[in-house]
Amino acid sequence: MSRGANGNAETAALYLAVPMNILDAIRHIYTVIAVPDYPRKFPAGIVVMARIAEDKVIAEHNITDRLLWQELVRAGIPRERIILTYAGEPQA
Repeated sequence: MSRGANGNAETAALYLAVPMNILDAIRHIYTVIAVPDYPRKFPAGIVVMARIAEDKVIAEHNITDRLLWQELVRAGIPRERIILTYAGEPQA
């Protein structure tokens, strides 16, 4: 399930968009996109977007109901290496 622009739960497929060419692989940008079922009540859009820069995970976008940093820490990434720009944390 995903949330539409009005905040209501809608049925949608979620896809992980991994680097598709050498430029994206170098930049280490990862996104999860939601593509709603037909008839579409809301447009396709980015659900989560993060990138890796040096030794940091920089989360640019997150519209899920989960705290992204907790999921990353649970996956073994130290909190001090996670920057949540979508929540206003500055990039150092």
